[in-house]
Amino acid sequence: MPEIVIVGAGPGGLAAAKMLSEAGKDVLVLEKNKIPGLKVCAGGLTNLELSHGIPKSILERQLNRILLNIEGTEVSLKDSGNIMCTVRRTNLGKFQARQAQKAGAKIRYNTKVTEISKNFVKVGKEKIPFKFLIGADGSASIVREYLDLKSDKLVIGMEYEIKGRFKDLEIIFDRKLFGSFYAWIFPYKKSAMIGAGCNSKDMSAAEIRKNLDAWCAEKGYKIKGKKLIAAPLNMSYKGFKFKNMFLIGDAAGFTMNLTGKGIGPAIVSGEEVAKGILEPKYDFPKIKELLRIKKEQEEIYGMIATRPYFTKLCFLLMPALIQIPQFKARFLRAAGLR
Repeated sequence: MPEIVIVGAGPGGLAAAKMLSEAGKDVLVLEKNKIPGLKVCAGGLTNLELSHGIPKSILERQLNRILLNIEGTEVSLKDSGNIMCTVRRTNLGKFQARQAQKAGAKIRYNTKVTEISKNFVKVGKEKIPFKFLIGADGSASIVREYLDLKSDKLVIGMEYEIKGRFKDLEIIFDRKLFGSFYAWIFPYKKSAMIGAGCNSKDMSAAEIRKNLDAWCAEKGYKIKGKKLIAAPLNMSYKGFKFKNMFLIGDAAGFTMNLTGKGIGPAIVSGEEVAKGILEPKYDFPKIKELLRIKKEQEEIYGMIATRPYFTKLCFLLMPALIQIPQFKARFLRAAGLR
């Protein structure tokens, strides 16, 4: 009988599994897919994620510049070190899985949890008891569903992988095409993840795809025959600790409201929950910091999403403001890039 069951082998679930297993706990991870890391994700990593032991050997690119395209005006953001790195989510998942298994965690793939009770989960007809349960199973979390937590803040994200050599990481703001969210180009070694997202209340998935496809055609990116992958991103936080059950990462709604950043919050929340299980009086300081940043981003995003004239003014002023060192530093911090 495992002491701790983790539903989902994402960055947060595997981070928690590693830490708990290193402390001698009996941990079982249940993953519905055949390998970890099968998710819509551009694969952006900042110093936050790299500080958690992610090796440079699995990185695709290390970038010290981001191009912001704001309503057709291009702004270059440079930094002395790496602003961001890119990684394939499957490679990150495989690395984390090896680390967790090396520490003693058991991982079962192709294993979909179909039912949850207060002290066991079901996989088909098999009952798996637990002392603690961690929901690390993304925006469509069955653990979150069991806890009856509604997800009312969703961003629909979708992307293609396009072959070619892309020089820079690009973020594209265009209110007509992508509303209050943005499109992106995240360069890999020999390809790039090109996608877009939008608040589900502003635009349907069909509209986003139509606009993304039209934008790709305009830019000359060949998407014919390419597989589009899409998924919702949950930004609706309503708690993470529920007696002997926990939610982390996207399942908890820790994804950042303004940037859509999810890998770092998942890893941090996974390790924090592991510490909370190991130390009953633990105060979760890093989760409190995540929530502070999330609230700040939510307030900024709220103004952008609900005040079109304010948004237009921000877009018009951004090219000039970003040249001011103090504004640039604050912008990078707010975006979680420093």
